[in-house]
Amino acid sequence: MHNEEFILCKRPNWLEYPPQGAFVAVSPSGEIVEGDSVTLSCSSDSNPPAEISWFKGRKFVGSGRIYSISKISSDHSGEYKCKSINKHGETYSDAVTLNLSCWIWTEFQCTTEWTLLL
Repeated sequence: MHNEEFILCKRPNWLEYPPQGAFVAVSPSGEIVEGDSVTLSCSSDSNPPAEISWFKGRKFVGSGRIYSISKISSDHSGEYKCKSINKHGETYSDAVTLNLSCWIWTEFQCTTEWTLLL
């Protein structure tokens, strides 16, 4: 038997390439109720570093690696994705769907819960 060694190679800093592997992480990951804050984070691999844009459906809603929604409401329901772009190309993440639905009326307010669909 031969001893085999595996060497993991890191790309050299001078090697430039388009964005790839864009994905969205959502925080918090548990139940979210109306009025809470939600943070969407976009990650991708590229050189030079990519600029990030956020979309709700086809509408541009922000830029930067982090997109924060404070005091979430049913108006924020929809599909969100990020676009990662540099001088060599661009890529989009898969969409993350946020749904906020009213499931019970109390005397003064609608009690709600979020469903995160990946």
